[in-house]
Amino acid sequence: MILLWISIGPVETCVLLLIAAAAVVALSVRPTAAVPPEEFYYAGSLVIYDGEEPPTPELLVETHDGVTEWTRYGFDRQPPAGIEAVSIALTLRGADVTIEERIVADRASSITDSTVCARFRPDCFVAGRTYRVRYNSSALSRSVTFTFVAGSSMPFRLPLRH
Repeated sequence: MILLWISIGPVETCVLLLIAAAAVVALSVRPTAAVPPEEFYYAGSLVIYDGEEPPTPELLVETHDGVTEWTRYGFDRQPPAGIEAVSIALTLRGADVTIEERIVADRASSITDSTVCARFRPDCFVAGRTYRVRYNSSALSRSVTFTFVAGSSMPFRLPLRH
C-alpha cells in the first residue's frame, strides 16, 4: 500500500493565503444587488407661452414650496403642428433617471408648437438627494443630461440639443 503524505511547506502556505486573499477581494468588489427600476408617468399641463419671441428648446427646473416643477419650452417641429398633449415616462434606478418625452400632435389644433410650453410636477424624487438625469425627446431628436438636487431652491435652464 502506498501512503500519500501531504506536506505543507512555505510555498503551499503562500499559495493558500493568496487564494484566500483573492476570494476576499472578489467578495468585496462584487456589485450590490441591482435595484429594480421604477417607472412613473406624468401628463404635462399645456400652458400658452406669453413671451415676445418663440422660446428656444429648453427645460426649466425649479422648486416651489418643496415641489419640483419642470417646464419644457420650444417645441420646434418641422412642419409645425398643433400639440394635443405632452407626457413623460420617467424611469428611476437608484439615483439614475431616464426621461422619455412623448408628444401627441393634432394638425387641426389652434395651439402651435412655438406658443405652448408643458409643465410637469414629478413627485418621485426624495428631497435633498442628488439625481443624474437624462431627458430625451425622440420625437424632436433633442436631449440633455444633467445632475440636480431634489428640493433645491435654485432654478436653472438647460438647452436641449440635437
